[in-house]
Amino acid sequence: MENSTQSNTALHYLKGVTFFGKNICLFPSKYQTVSPSVQKSNESPQPLNFYADYTSSKFHRFRGNNIQAALKHIYFPSATLHVSNLGENVTEEHVKTIFNEEFWKEIITIKVFQFNQRKMALVQFKDAELATNALSLSNNLLINGRNVRLAFSNAQIQDSSDKGNSDEINNYEEDNLENSTDLGVNVQNSQE
Repeated sequence: MENSTQSNTALHYLKGVTFFGKNICLFPSKYQTVSPSVQKSNESPQPLNFYADYTSSKFHRFRGNNIQAALKHIYFPSATLHVSNLGENVTEEHVKTIFNEEFWKEIITIKVFQFNQRKMALVQFKDAELATNALSLSNNLLINGRNVRLAFSNAQIQDSSDKGNSDEINNYEEDNLENSTDLGVNVQNSQE
């Protein structure tokens, strides 16, 4: 991580989270930087590299001029995932296929919507651990030529049967889902 703000954010949001049945234990390191290390193996003539630098990766959420905006859209792990960078003709069934089959029966509901001319979705799982596991396995998968981005969301999926008609549902989304980042990483629910 490039600075202490990012590492402190990770500590704050991920310490103690259950991940594939185990609690994540995070502690600040006594080391301020991570240096590349290359080890040689007796079995392989090629050196083994145990380090990867994602600083300039297009998947790095905190790169470029949008760092402060990205920091505003980080949430505690929740049962709801925000899915972005979807194609125009995406349906709920397409969104479902982003996740491994083992997660399909754990999905409670999927809501596809458009915000700022971008197709997005909210996917609600049975609990936060299932959503965390699904996110870790499916984030940045290449689907139809696009890297699908997943993030935790604090938005709630509104049941369409409560809203009456599609115009009211669209108004609900526009009023309650605001401030998407330039990366389309997440949306924020203005109602608590």
